[in-house]
Amino acid sequence: MLCLIWLIAFPFYVLTNINKHSIETLRTEKHTAKYGALYDEFKIDKFWTRNYLVILLVRRVILTASLVYLHDASYVQLSASISIHAILLLYLIVNRPYIKTMLNVVEIIGEVLILAA
Repeated sequence: MLCLIWLIAFPFYVLTNINKHSIETLRTEKHTAKYGALYDEFKIDKFWTRNYLVILLVRRVILTASLVYLHDASYVQLSASISIHAILLLYLIVNRPYIKTMLNVVEIIGEVLILAA
């Protein structure tokens, strides 16, 4: 039960912690030293790129929940997995959340390979 609470609470904590501060505050050395691991490698000028970590966490929770709770419905699992990966691929192509171009390319190739498998 505690694990379930953590899986739901942590993405909301990250979401609120990153978005309650201005971009200038996020770029300060003090804030980056304390919370930089949550957004350091992502572009922080847009809401959707700044919160890419939250998107990844929610994706993992949904995929894990579909494996655990939909174990008798393999077609639903497969549909959910393909849909989530396709949506993430579109997100990566449109937003390119990483600061470094190579990381964006690697993530896009990874999602394409997952969908092709």
